Amino acid sequence: MIMKYIYTDAANQCFKTLCRRLDDELNAAVGGVQNRAEYIALNTVHAINFVIVIMDGETAVGCGALSFIDEHTAEMKRIFVAPPYRGRGLAKALVERLEDVARQKGKATMVLETGEELPAAMALYRALGYTPISRYPPFENMELSVCMAKRL
Repeated sequence: MIMKYIYTDAANQCFKTLCRRLDDELNAAVGGVQNRAEYIALNTVHAINFVIVIMDGETAVGCGALSFIDEHTAEMKRIFVAPPYRGRGLAKALVERLEDVARQKGKATMVLETGEELPAAMALYRALGYTPISRYPPFENMELSVCMAKRL
């Protein structure tokens, strides 16, 4: 399995398509779009500074993005691997590549927001050294949010 990693931005059409698939999965995980309403506005692509799309030939199979919060901190966003490609280490490789980009951009810390309803994501982040932190803005009042961080 030779995957190609495309370094791009939020305007990439493959990224947009994968984000829609991610949103569909998140909606299903929490029992419907109405249960994610407060999160939807926070997942727009306008605040994204960097994107990686994983390609299997001509097929986009995964994505992840970074938002630069401040001069020291990057936020990992929109991590997704299509179901048929899960269990192959692609999400781990994607996160590690995003961490490398953040380091190259001078960031010392990576933060992320996830939720208990995503146990595979939580397990991945923990395995890669992310630890829970206090919920950061704009998630500070969202009880279902789990925020994590890692020193890069």
